[in-house]
This record gives sequence, structure tokens and C-alpha cells, in this order.
Amino acid sequence: MLKFSKQEKQIGERIMEKFAKEREKNQRFNLVTFKELFAILDSQEIKLLKKVLKIDPKKYGQNAPFIGVGPAPKNLVAIKNQREKSDYKNIKLPTQYLPRPVFDAFSRLNQAIKKDLGRKLNVYGYRSPAYQLVVLFRNIYFANWRVKETLKKVLAVGYSQHSDPKFTAVDFALQKSNKKRNFSPLFSETKEYKWLQKNAGKFGFFLSYPRGNKSGVMFEPWHWRYKKPQA
Repeated sequence: MLKFSKQEKQIGERIMEKFAKEREKNQRFNLVTFKELFAILDSQEIKLLKKVLKIDPKKYGQNAPFIGVGPAPKNLVAIKNQREKSDYKNIKLPTQYLPRPVFDAFSRLNQAIKKDLGRKLNVYGYRSPAYQLVVLFRNIYFANWRVKETLKKVLAVGYSQHSDPKFTAVDFALQKSNKKRNFSPLFSETKEYKWLQKNAGKFGFFLSYPRGNKSGVMFEPWHWRYKKPQA
């Protein structure tokens, strides 16, 4: 099992600070390439990040299929000005990106759920393989460097459906909620989730990680992969 030294954890602190600064100034950070990512880091930081990059997920019980680490698709559509509201905050979400066919399907789904429930969903979309490394590293850091625990909820680089250039996965999120239901099993208790169960397939979206799935990933009611609309 992968272990991290005290020095590596200190280096990780520096990496996290640089990621935060880059996220603030770069609206396209979720499309970052490995070359661009390593360019903001020093040699020690790159070495640590490459250690995480080499993680073999199967050693930790993760059985998702390998998707690849290719370049971002050229037909990405930017999704700007999404907002999340609750009793405590009203924030503007970072710009998201989806391949054109996935974006068009999401737009049709969002119009339909608006018609039926009177409210739409926010969406988190494509991540480059390099940005998946950022996501994985951040989650390992916040899990107090426990890799096995992290891999129950985050896919290793090359395995994330968010990096699939054609059949991209999306994370649906409530636009308004007074409880911590986004990116939580509690999302399954919402009217939006029940609507998705009945209707998402019509638009080409299918739940990736249901309860009891064999991939080694926890139940994620918010995570839906675009495939092909049902006839």
C-alpha cells in the first residue's frame, strides 16, 4: 500500500496551495494538460504527483475499466454562470465543459425536468486526465493521505468517466438545497434523483455506480454517464 513520508506531506501542502491559486486564475483548469500542470510545480512536487499518478487502482479493490489518458475533445462547450443557492451561500460555480452531443442531451434533459418539477439541475462535466490527477491528489490530501479510502469515491487517472471524450460522465447537482445533498448519498432522497431514475435514460444518461456495484466505487446517485438515448 502506498505510504507518504512527513516530507512528502509537507510538499503536498505546497502543491495544494499552487492548485488553489491556479484554480482561481484559470477558468480552464479542468482542461489542463500534464505539461501545463507540471509547469507550475517544482521537481519535488512533480515527483510526488507522479507517485500518485502511478497508483494501480486494482491493488485497492477498484475494478473500473481503463478509459485512457488522451487529449480533450475539440467539441467542448463551455457552461458558464451556474449558481448554487442555500440558506448559507449563493455561489457562482466554476465554468464546466461538455462535448457538444453530451451538452445538447443535458440541455434537453434540463428543459424536461424544469417542465416537470419547476427547477433545473447544475452539472459538472469533463475533466482532462491531468485534472483528474488534481482531483485525486486533493482527495488523498483531505483523506489524511489514505489512498484506499480515497479510491472508494475517486477514480484513478485514466479510469474516470469524466475524462471519456465521447461518453462523458456528468455529476448532477441541485441548484438550491438547504441540506448537504450534493455529492452525497442524500441526493438519492431528492425529487430530482427520482425523476432522473425514470427519465434520464431517454436523454442518454445512465447511473454509473448504483448500490452494490462491482467497480469498487461507493454509491454515487449524482454520477451519470452519457451513452446513447433509449429508443
